[in-house]
Amino acid sequence: MSVQTVTRALIERTLAASRLAVLATEGAGQPHASLVAVTPLGGLRQLVFATYRDTRKYANLKVNGKVALLVRGVGADLTEPPVDIVLTATGLALEAGGRGVTSNTVCPGYVRTPLVEGQIAAQAIVHGIPESRVVAEVMLTAPAVKRLIEPSEVAELAAYSGADRQQRLVEGAKKEGPLSIYTSMQNDDMGALVAGFEKKHGLKTTVWRAGSDKVLQRAVTEARGNRHTVDIMETNGPELESMSREKILVAVKSPYLSQLIPQALHPHGEWVGTRLNVFVQAYNTKLVKKEELPKTWEDLLHPRWKGRLGIEAEDQDWLASVVSELGEAKGVKLFKDIVAANGMSVRKGHTLLTQLVVSGEIPFALTVYNYKAEQLKDKGAPIDWMSIGTPIARPNGVGMAKAAPNPHSALLFYDFEISEEGQKILATRDFVATSSKVENPFKNGLRFVDAAKMLDEGDKWLKIYAEIFAGKAS
Repeated sequence: MSVQTVTRALIERTLAASRLAVLATEGAGQPHASLVAVTPLGGLRQLVFATYRDTRKYANLKVNGKVALLVRGVGADLTEPPVDIVLTATGLALEAGGRGVTSNTVCPGYVRTPLVEGQIAAQAIVHGIPESRVVAEVMLTAPAVKRLIEPSEVAELAAYSGADRQQRLVEGAKKEGPLSIYTSMQNDDMGALVAGFEKKHGLKTTVWRAGSDKVLQRAVTEARGNRHTVDIMETNGPELESMSREKILVAVKSPYLSQLIPQALHPHGEWVGTRLNVFVQAYNTKLVKKEELPKTWEDLLHPRWKGRLGIEAEDQDWLASVVSELGEAKGVKLFKDIVAANGMSVRKGHTLLTQLVVSGEIPFALTVYNYKAEQLKDKGAPIDWMSIGTPIARPNGVGMAKAAPNPHSALLFYDFEISEEGQKILATRDFVATSSKVENPFKNGLRFVDAAKMLDEGDKWLKIYAEIFAGKAS
């Protein structure tokens, strides 16, 4: 393939995965940057975006149409080595449509926050009307919810447990816009869950997917900026615990909480475990004989494993759990000795690591999620998994935004995912469900990552993990 072909494919993939861009304009000698949603047209020769006519960028463009655009994106899934990609473009902005242009939106309404209240006076000046008319005549003309949502309403609704709770949620959801979910779950897995939810309730859903660190970053950044567009966060436990400490989640009293295992619940009630990422060791069945499989971590010191081992780049919570059982000093030294003796291929992304086991590039991986190995095994791939000692499990889960613009829909999704119906959907995708109503394949037990403890000791274990594995790719 030519360099041009590869570059074009990379640009197309980036634009497909990340439709948000920073638009730079200039007016009165001053630069101005704003976030816009873009859609590529005409074989990448045109990028289309929409803006209101009362914005600063529109005023700038009417005087000077020269613009610069920046798009940053990471691969939409983790089936390839993830690469940070930044696209920049310069050109001329032309007005393609006048008034009456419509578009889909993931912002169905306004929550009364300091940022929203601060916009009222500015909009009154722009439109030449009293501030008392701005909310009804300007801000609420487009959103689905025709009033300002009070933050206290969300908390009150989330805590409601009356007999008419379900009826109240269903009726309220009919008046709301599309449910907005931020998740790190793989697209096909989340797609199955969302499809079941939409079929059950007849509601629409928008999903934004990225790595768990990006989900946390976006959720916190938007909350700090008083930009409330997300309803549900569905990601790793440590990231959800971080959101709880940032006070952007709300405690939910769901009737299905009583069906979950104790390790899925937390005293603050602001997120709940829905599925377990179980760390196991995976091997290529064509390259590793069963009689060669290690029974202890010390067995990985054997010369047969030289150049054959791999690990995910950010599994410090797994390491902390393993070495706590071995003894911290002894465990850290052991893994340093393994790396020194036989090397370690360090890869970002558990899906990628699992696929490299299948391809044979990494015959034996230390930290693969059991569900992904099982999915590929079911498709006939040369992969199987085992566990050295008791498997380590990290609860992943769901939390509801404290300022969710669609609180009724958000609670319906929250209930659905932890109900027996939703949990069975996850189980059919080979996840380990947290509901006691769904069979757990790990009959001999699991050891659980403590999300709160990992946050408190995160810097320590990040440093230890980097000292052992960073830069050790074989």
